[in-house]
Amino acid sequence: MNYPYLLFDLDGTVIDSGEGVKKSVLYALSRLGYEPIAWDLLDPFLGPPLPYSFHHFAGVPEEDCGKAVAYYREFYRDRGAMLLYRVYDGIPQAIRALKRAGYELALATSKPQPFAEQILRREGLAETFDAIVGSDLNEKTRAEKADVIRACLSALSVKDQRGALMIGDRKYDILGAKEVGLASLGVTYGYGDEAELLSAGADYICRSVAELTERLLSDQL
Repeated sequence: MNYPYLLFDLDGTVIDSGEGVKKSVLYALSRLGYEPIAWDLLDPFLGPPLPYSFHHFAGVPEEDCGKAVAYYREFYRDRGAMLLYRVYDGIPQAIRALKRAGYELALATSKPQPFAEQILRREGLAETFDAIVGSDLNEKTRAEKADVIRACLSALSVKDQRGALMIGDRKYDILGAKEVGLASLGVTYGYGDEAELLSAGADYICRSVAELTERLLSDQL
């Protein structure tokens, strides 16, 4: 194996969580008195930490981003929007096959870790991962993707990061991997496109779950 340690992003890589995330964003903005953002323009919220997204993509002042996140959580967690997702076709089979093949797997997400764990348990995938790492509920601890990746490497006891590969759909996954010294693989079936991923410096690109699975299992990287 060129990369015996595989780190997977969650949103846009393992699950399509767009509906729940977007509805929660719109709820938070409405509670703050902001005009709604068009549905198709909410895609940038998929990937980065929420405080960053509310500030940069919706114009919420930094001092109000904590309140925006609290409203988001109210809708996402307490009103069930967290369950408005679907697992990408073929991902459960791919993850289990990679585990059987001897890879060590980690989930590396900017989503709060308790939410990521709940989703993976619900889908019967939690036990497949050797480590599940996310931010805290306020998205302050391990808010940056590089910090999440470092925590994953520590949890997996990785001695040489050249043996680890970060897999994600947004530039934040790629840039975080580069900061830590990992190779990265961008997937285009999520919320980032090929231009974004290549511009960020992705080492590899896969355009479907089938291609991702085939290349990893046949060690074509």
